[in-house]
Amino acid sequence: FVLTFDEDDYAQSNQVLTLFIGADVKGGSYSQPLTHYNILRTLEDLYQLPYAGASADSSSINGIWLSEEPVSYMFTGTGNWNAPANWSNRLIPPSTTGPGSRIVIDHSSGGQCTLNITYNVTIGTSLTVMPGKKFVVQGALNVTN
Repeated sequence: FVLTFDEDDYAQSNQVLTLFIGADVKGGSYSQPLTHYNILRTLEDLYQLPYAGASADSSSINGIWLSEEPVSYMFTGTGNWNAPANWSNRLIPPSTTGPGSRIVIDHSSGGQCTLNITYNVTIGTSLTVMPGKKFVVQGALNVTN
């Protein structure tokens, strides 16, 4: 169940209450800014639905589920890590992945994958750069548990 109060005062620091209620929802608050688009993207990813409109350019809400199923993420484009178009199915790895999840860098010929943000690889997640592919870290790559 998702409940959003949508009363925007158009201030830079505007905050709108959104509640996720369910058996597999991790309790707490999340520092990631929420929009209608990433809420929709989270539900589309959960039910493996095609992306509607601007949700295709958004990412799912990170760390919301109690059990994170292993997922494979494939970087197939060229350029920045945080560009959805560079990932297979436009699925960017969340900041927290479940045990057994895989991130594979297999970019377009002649290109590269540029990690232009800070990213944390959790214990149990594999990050593989395919032979002959280029992975450039301009942000920060951390291994966490």
